[in-house]
Amino acid sequence: MATPTQSKVVKHIRQGVAIYKTDRSPFWFARIWNPHEQKYLVRSTKETSRIEAADAATELADSLTALKFKNTKSKKPVSFETYAEKLLEETKQRTKGKAGSYAYRDEHKRSGSVDLNKFRAFSKWISAFVMPLPHRASAG
Repeated sequence: MATPTQSKVVKHIRQGVAIYKTDRSPFWFARIWNPHEQKYLVRSTKETSRIEAADAATELADSLTALKFKNTKSKKPVSFETYAEKLLEETKQRTKGKAGSYAYRDEHKRSGSVDLNKFRAFSKWISAFVMPLPHRASAG
């Protein structure tokens, strides 16, 4: 069984990107944070110089964020439809139990007439108006 590396030199390049070198390899490794999967992606830079490895790590991070990380879906449900379904289910559960009050029962009557297709249509409608912010141009 292999023993863990005793010394590791870590150099932070920018937020989410770092390079490190271990005793076992002459090459520097790039450690890039993937926000969608909530874990690091580690790749070898195949460089022995720290400056060249930093450049390679930056290029690798830029290419991954442009291609791979943008196309992956987040594991967390963040859509309006998801939260609408959760609200309807929670209201339904509160009316069933002994603790279900008249207020929750009235709310369930109102929410029972809600069509989830309307939530989906609203979600699509509102996403059409959301526009990405333009990148700031450097003034100078």
